[in-house]
Amino acid sequence: MFKEKKVILTLFAVLGLAAALSAESDTLWGSNYARGNTVFGAAAAYEQGRSFSSEKALALYPSAEILLWKPGFAGYAPFDFGLTAEGRFGLPLSKGTPLTAGIGGGGTMHFGFRGFDFPGSEYLDRLDLYARFGISFDLIKGEGADAIGLMATSGANYFLDDRLMLGLSYTGWGSYDYGYDGVSLQVQYRLGRTPEVKGMGDAWKAYQETVDTMEAIGPVTQFYAFYVYAVYSGGYYWAPESYEPGEGTLWRYTEEGEDPFFLERVLLERTGAGDEWWSLTYSDGEGEEYPFEFLLSADRELQVLYYRDDSGRVKMFDFKDEDPDHPYLEKMETVSYGDLESLSAKKQTVTVPAGTFRDCYFITDENEEGSFSWWFSPDDKVNGSLVKFVNSDNDIVVTAELEKLITGRKGQFSLRQ
Repeated sequence: MFKEKKVILTLFAVLGLAAALSAESDTLWGSNYARGNTVFGAAAAYEQGRSFSSEKALALYPSAEILLWKPGFAGYAPFDFGLTAEGRFGLPLSKGTPLTAGIGGGGTMHFGFRGFDFPGSEYLDRLDLYARFGISFDLIKGEGADAIGLMATSGANYFLDDRLMLGLSYTGWGSYDYGYDGVSLQVQYRLGRTPEVKGMGDAWKAYQETVDTMEAIGPVTQFYAFYVYAVYSGGYYWAPESYEPGEGTLWRYTEEGEDPFFLERVLLERTGAGDEWWSLTYSDGEGEEYPFEFLLSADRELQVLYYRDDSGRVKMFDFKDEDPDHPYLEKMETVSYGDLESLSAKKQTVTVPAGTFRDCYFITDENEEGSFSWWFSPDDKVNGSLVKFVNSDNDIVVTAELEKLITGRKGQFSLRQ
């Protein structure tokens, strides 16, 4: 359901962007034709008789066409409509095939891709899809042939330059019982002005930016959830200054009745300006992982995030596009070692997967919604000091314990290139 909503919202966004970009008179997506153009052509077709006939013919088709109508909407004008006059000369290629000649006329339709500018579609600019349909009249006909029938041609042309084109098409000529069908090669030449087409490059770029932003909603929301667990530690913020590049911690989170999950955070790099690159990885302990790499400014504000999308491609998200009042974009206040003794009412010895830690500063806080408890080790080898915390909220108890201390990961980026 979420993906369907994204598709619908994306379509509306593209239409809105295209409409905004097409406020000018320029055509965003058009064709190689302008109203009033005339096109002269000649085609050679290999054709067979209908109704299981063994007749085979080489048909020559001279033609002349004029473009009369070019509808457009919101900058889109890929269609062209006109009138055509054609002749046909049928030269026998098999015994019993008569010499034929006729004339016809009808309507034409063209569909072009000029200015479409979709990434990787640069060769479509010169492509012209077309169809002709009208009435045919045979001037020279074989015995028993009907003189009046239908003419139909459909195919594609490719412009070698602004005016000259080569093409391949299906041809149909004559009555149902005595007509001919075949395949033709043709050459055509366009006269008249060349239409101006602005192109949809800007529209596609804006579209892609919109899609990227919408696709980032899921991963960024996911990152925020993990970020809250890993960084804010139930209300007490970590102490980043206690980490050296390459050091980190792995935490185990458990909730009664639920499978445990793990969060790993590692300081990868600290720049000369005081910015810090961190990795944050969620794992369910059974092989499913969600890795992130993010940049914190010197005053602890989120700057940039790297993540993998559903297809495994690495994407970047810039937090400058987020609401500046977002609570997780506020400057992060940290707890220093000196604060712990004044905050702690007593000391306790705590055993967690990472080991036993003696004389931990124990801090607890209770309110109407629940309670928080933290255990901070005085050992300065413990990054961030925190070794355990328990969050009790509306009968839901989440316990986080230090699983292990991490070293030797300096500069080991897996997402940021």
